Amino acid sequence: MKNKSGNRNRKFKWHNQLPEHSYLPTELLTEVLARLPVKTLMKFRLVCKLWCSIIDSSDFVSMHLNVYNKNSIRHNHVLVLLMFGSRYELTVRPSDASRKTAEVGRIPGSYLIVGNCNGLMLMKFSPCIAVIVLWNPCIRKSLILPTCPLELPDYILGFAPSSNEYKVLACKFSGRHNSENLREATIAVYSLNDHQWRIKPNCWTNIWRVGPVDVVYGIQRVFCGGALYWIGCASNQLRIIYVDFELEKFSDMQLPEAAKGSSIVVKFLFVLGESLAMYVMSCESSRIFVMEKDRRNNVDPWRLWFRVDPDLINSPSLSPLSNIFIDDGYPFSKILYVEERNEFLMVEMIETSRKRESYRLISYNIKTHQLKELMKPRNDMYLDTYVESLVLHKGIQGRLVLHKGIQGQNLTSFL
Repeated sequence: MKNKSGNRNRKFKWHNQLPEHSYLPTELLTEVLARLPVKTLMKFRLVCKLWCSIIDSSDFVSMHLNVYNKNSIRHNHVLVLLMFGSRYELTVRPSDASRKTAEVGRIPGSYLIVGNCNGLMLMKFSPCIAVIVLWNPCIRKSLILPTCPLELPDYILGFAPSSNEYKVLACKFSGRHNSENLREATIAVYSLNDHQWRIKPNCWTNIWRVGPVDVVYGIQRVFCGGALYWIGCASNQLRIIYVDFELEKFSDMQLPEAAKGSSIVVKFLFVLGESLAMYVMSCESSRIFVMEKDRRNNVDPWRLWFRVDPDLINSPSLSPLSNIFIDDGYPFSKILYVEERNEFLMVEMIETSRKRESYRLISYNIKTHQLKELMKPRNDMYLDTYVESLVLHKGIQGRLVLHKGIQGQNLTSFL
């Protein structure tokens, strides 16, 4: 039988055994696979047992997370969650939010996002608040957690780098205090390594809560280097609070000296490269401080990284940003820094003339002090760093959908 070119079709035989020199060394194969997107890797698991064992190993999952997402092109993309009617849509966009490059997935409005770490989302099913779900939208895999042993706790999602372990911390604070005026807290820890809850009782901390009380100082939380940070209140003082997922405990640290005082009109935490950083604006200057690695317990772990000294508050080009903070307090749900363009990306919540909440995505350049409006969606908006990860790749395949008659652990929406 001849094809259109006149040549006869040849039948090739695939041999089960190839010559030894035809195989890539395992180390080189691992390096190649670590640079591929997760959807491709999920297909490549079916190629052979060797490829499957490499991709399924916890060391490779960690390696892929670091290697693949450090690509400069992917690093400049953000994850945007927009509300449409009774559902949310997850999309990937360039950091200038000019266009949608990919659609990640959809979430019914009955789910609430309470955490996001390395591409893994922690969500609560609002009609039944005892149902907690881990979901990786990039690979459409999910896991329903067993019922937490604590009643109505606050949930926190994080990662412990040394043990390569993802953890969910459930925290319950009581009204009891000890002689040092520390508050009693019970912490239950769920690990993806052993898939069970374990309780750490009689924990004493100067952190009173991790919930709505911290909205006064900003609801955004920043995960960096195995800990989750936010600005909150500890021992009746404004401090930086963090949860160390290695030690599974709450701690706090002081703010940079330049971030203290009544003259500060803008301050927030963000991630700069692989370090925790803080942006501080006063009437005299605008500064960025970076926390030195492995110096959390030092007296002053902060290093000045950037400074502009002119009278910024009186500058017409900057007044819109300062006015946002002065008028609205802390209106941002998440702040990301794009180092290549020296810009912050922020989602601002505003009120319309009918006293209805509205949102817009804005950018602020720290050198030119320009404030731009990038998007103005009609409804709720969520912004975060876009990360592709294989975490939970052995979970239940499917997308989040809403089924009637869900009760407790009989949730069957991940089929």
